[in-house]
Amino acid sequence: MDKLGIKATIYDLLGYIIPGFLTLLFIYIFMFDKDLNWLLSLKTEKISTPFYALVFVLAYVAGQTISSMSSFLFEGIITKKIFKKYIVNDYSSHNTKTNMLFGKDYKDVDSQNLSSYCQEKFPKVYDTAFVFMTIYGLSRNVATSFLILTVYVINKFRFFSVECLITVLSMILLIRNYYRFKKYFELKINSALYL
Repeated sequence: MDKLGIKATIYDLLGYIIPGFLTLLFIYIFMFDKDLNWLLSLKTEKISTPFYALVFVLAYVAGQTISSMSSFLFEGIITKKIFKKYIVNDYSSHNTKTNMLFGKDYKDVDSQNLSSYCQEKFPKVYDTAFVFMTIYGLSRNVATSFLILTVYVINKFRFFSVECLITVLSMILLIRNYYRFKKYFELKINSALYL
């Protein structure tokens, strides 16, 4: 793939394929009312290589869709419109450095510019930050897959059921993981301002 100028990262594999596959699996289970026994019976089935390739491609496409949905939901709506009103971060200590580097206060500097600066000047710091980004992206995307599953589970089993409790708790833990590793990513990128 590199000869074509396409670079696949671990995020492409984990951040899109896993949530895409989970979403396709959830949708298939919903549509055909399958249960755990069906899933376990797949171990004994002979499945062809083209079928695996098709599932891989479909999972990747579904993962891209889930990623767009999760980005819009978590970063576009929840973080920007809800949390920003109630959580105030004081980044004024970064203003001197960002004014020197970018001619702007920290709050006015695009996060892409900060990431690019870190990647160019401090690649080892960026490599660690990229691992955090992969984890937070995967967590955000899988949380969105579980959100879809939660809607189905509430509809099928009712809100106060064990199935609903498990899916809602899983989704909450994944959302927590997303915010935790997003914070680690931002801290690591910001640390490059002081190296």
